[in-house]
Amino acid sequence: MRAPTACLADRFGGRLGFLGLALAYSILVIACLASLADEGELTMGRNPLPNLIKTAGEFARPSFLDVWFGQQHLEYHSDDGTLLRVENRPEVELDYLAGVGRATWTTVRIATLGSLLGALLALPFSGHGGHRCRAQRRGGASAGILQRRLAGCAATVRFQPPLPVGVQHP
Repeated sequence: MRAPTACLADRFGGRLGFLGLALAYSILVIACLASLADEGELTMGRNPLPNLIKTAGEFARPSFLDVWFGQQHLEYHSDDGTLLRVENRPEVELDYLAGVGRATWTTVRIATLGSLLGALLALPFSGHGGHRCRAQRRGGASAGILQRRLAGCAATVRFQPPLPVGVQHP
């Protein structure tokens, strides 16, 4: 019985397989575009180029600078000139940054407590395999573990533990 990955490699391997996968992907892309066009979702919206230029200009300057340099009385108007709202940019940006700080602190708290919970839940499993490992006084914990692991392989490989510094092999 051959492994499933070997069967897939035989079926889709080589240039012909790559061509088949590329063709299937192309059909999927065309189906996605056709369904979006059928729903009328491929339009560029109103004034696509001016909107793109305006958006690029807004992204060119970081918004956190408005805390110090923002307008105190910024007016937003609709396309027909109607006043939509007036805002104080330093105040609005400071509130936004405070919200980002609170959300970041919440994320750090959740991640820290989640890591602690994961470590506590792993403790019973760590004791299961760790009861066999005892550190030797001479060589430290890692040397003792390594010596016991290699001693278990003595049937296949003869292991000679390292000698202390300055002692020659007999």
